[in-house]
Amino acid sequence: MRRVDLPALPTLLPAASSEAAYGLSRVDDHGRLRDAKVFAEMGWTPGTAIALTLTTEGHLLLAQAAEAPAGSAVVVALDSKGRLSIPLALREALFATAGSPVLLRADIDGGTATVYSQSALDRVLGVPSAAAA
Repeated sequence: MRRVDLPALPTLLPAASSEAAYGLSRVDDHGRLRDAKVFAEMGWTPGTAIALTLTTEGHLLLAQAAEAPAGSAVVVALDSKGRLSIPLALREALFATAGSPVLLRADIDGGTATVYSQSALDRVLGVPSAAAA
C-alpha cells in the first residue's frame, strides 16, 4: 500500500470577537447606499443621523452621530427610504463611483459599521491594480 501525504490543514481563525452583520451594496447614481439588513441590525431607521469618518486605511466608518468618534467629518441622516448619502469628497476618497460595489460590515456590539470599497477589498485580496497591469 502506498502512503499519500496530505496537505497541512489551514490554521483556523479565531472566532469573531463581536456580533457582526454583513451586506453588499452599490453606490447609486446620486452617491447613496442602501442596505436594509445592516442598517436594521444597527437600529438605524430613516432620519437617524449618521457620522461618516474616513479612516487612515481608506475605509468609511459609520456611527450614530450621538456616539460618533471625535473629529467625525460629516453627519448625514438616512433618507425616507433608508439610504445613506455619501458626500462626493468621501466617495472620491473611496474611489467609489455610481455602480461601484461596496461591502458593509456592522459591528453591532461596537455600534459602528464600516464601508469597504472595491479598491480596498482588491488590496486585501491581492488583486493587481489596473495601474500595475
